[in-house]
This record gives sequence, structure tokens and C-alpha cells, in this order.
Amino acid sequence: MKHSFIYIILIAVLFGSSCTNNTNKTEETETDELATGIGAATAVPGVAGKTTAVAVALTKLQKDSVAMYNKLIQGKWVSEDDNKSVLVFTADKQIAIYNGKNPDTSVYTISYQSCNGTDNGEIYLKVGDDMCYAFNGLDDKTLSIMYLSNGKSFVYKRQ
Repeated sequence: MKHSFIYIILIAVLFGSSCTNNTNKTEETETDELATGIGAATAVPGVAGKTTAVAVALTKLQKDSVAMYNKLIQGKWVSEDDNKSVLVFTADKQIAIYNGKNPDTSVYTISYQSCNGTDNGEIYLKVGDDMCYAFNGLDDKTLSIMYLSNGKSFVYKRQ
């Protein structure tokens, strides 16, 4: 019984010491580590500067998700609200057409990095130099995006 009590205390001390934060670490440093994001293989909160299998796996998952979105978005999309508004996505270009006239072609990118450079786990669509959207959803039939400048959502159906 006496040995069991000693083992319990020993385990509690070891567990407690592994859970305590480094008191020399400033709040700013912790924020910087979190802001770096899991997308970078070397930045996992609490394990600064060390590459981990989890971070590498998450980075691969993000790359796979972006590749899937890049493939799914390609094609012709017609607005649910206004059937004169059409978007066509190729491998690297978005062509916006209204009423079949004046196509506007822009380069687009899909990534986990928003237009202001942050990575908060969402996938973004950046069109040209200044238009940034968050994906609300994307599948083989529906494209739903939100324009980040004003929060307006757009829904398109594949044609």
C-alpha cells in the first residue's frame, strides 16, 4: 500500500511538471508560434522549432485539399441569383462573363493563406490582385464563396 502511494505521487509530480508552461516564455512568443500556423511543418504550438509528424501530415493534408479544390473548381459556373453571370475556371485562370459579353480574365490561386497572409485553417480563393473569397463550399455541382471585403456570398451551379 505504501509503495502504491509513492507511485501515485511520483506519477502526479512527473505529469504535473510536463504540463507546466515555461514561465520565461512571453505571451507575444506564444502568439507568434500560434500565428505561424500548422501549415508550416516547423510550427506547432508548444513544440517551437521542431518538425513533427503531425505538422508534416497536416501540411500534406492541406496540399491535398488545395489540389482537390483546384481540380473541382475547373469548369463553367452560372450564378444562382443571376443566370447572366458566369465564371469559367481553367487550371490557372478565372474568366468572368456577364450576359455573354466582355470576358474579364484574371489569374486565381487557391490556398490556406488568406489575402492578408494569415492561415487560420480555411481555404481561400484569390482572384487577380485584390479580390479575396472564402470558400463556403465546393463540390461537383455547387460553388459557394464569400467575398471577404463585404461578406456577401455567391452561389454558382456547374453548367
